[in-house]
Amino acid sequence: MSNGSAERGNLISDPRVVLLSGPDQRADSCAWSPSGNLGATVHGGTCVLWDLHTGAATVRCATGRLVRDIAFDGSGRRIMVLDDHSVSAWSGERGNYEGVVVLANGYQMLSIGGYYLAAWQPDRCLLQPMRRDVLDPIEFQERWKAVVLSADGLLTWFLWSDGVVAAHTGAGSAHRIAEFPLVCEGRDRSIVCALQGRRAVVCCGGHVHVFDCDAPERQRERMWALTDPIHAATWLWGGRALLLAHGASRDASRLCGIDVATGFPFWRSSAHTLQQVTAFASAPDGHRVLLNAALVTPFSASDAERFGATVLDFGDPPSSLGGSLHWSDASFG
Repeated sequence: MSNGSAERGNLISDPRVVLLSGPDQRADSCAWSPSGNLGATVHGGTCVLWDLHTGAATVRCATGRLVRDIAFDGSGRRIMVLDDHSVSAWSGERGNYEGVVVLANGYQMLSIGGYYLAAWQPDRCLLQPMRRDVLDPIEFQERWKAVVLSADGLLTWFLWSDGVVAAHTGAGSAHRIAEFPLVCEGRDRSIVCALQGRRAVVCCGGHVHVFDCDAPERQRERMWALTDPIHAATWLWGGRALLLAHGASRDASRLCGIDVATGFPFWRSSAHTLQQVTAFASAPDGHRVLLNAALVTPFSASDAERFGATVLDFGDPPSSLGGSLHWSDASFG
């Protein structure tokens, strides 16, 4: 990142950057281990584990198949790999294959929380227990757009074409605890849970919805609008802030940090800083983010292609994120 954070009107300094060099292509997906020490990225059919403090690659897993998504299990010692046919387990220490966890033909995305593994496709969602002696599988036959588990696996967020459902899961059932209609237009939507799993952010084109299960009923949803489509979203500092990747161009993204309490932008990256960001993974410490893109400046575009992913460290949260601008009134460039 450039050193002109204050010149861009930011309230915090630019984050510390760690570039992950190795595969000569941008990562398709990324994940962070529960310990916060390791990260994983997918490049076609290859999974790479990284020491996220140094940026060094530690283990490579050549799956031989096109990988759709990855996630660490609860122990952080295994990587769960989703391909077109199954979810398989790979050792996080040696990178060797450990076997199929569940057959999952056609599933596209993967989420792990507590004892549950969730895999989903547009018309079907499977909640598969990691310990079959404790919990039973749950399968839903609805047109979900996304499914995300909370860290403890007891709360599942479902996003479909017209709304969001938060449901308790466990003991082979799912009990709905909140439903949120989603009336705005927009085809590109992503859903992310806060670290506590009680709040979710849903991005629809340039609209951002924040849902809070613990808020009074009339205050459970807040919505703001950006001028550009949002490519990816994640949480910072335990749900206190959001980090958004947005931009009109499909070749590059800008990042913006938002104070959830006020809707005020406290940090923006400089223009044309990153290749397009389509995936975030937040660290357990709440202040580091792994993203599947490389810096474009101060490097040339050809140099950026040598790096498949980047770690941004925002450090401790500021004591105050003041400001009078409303999010919808702010200029995002």
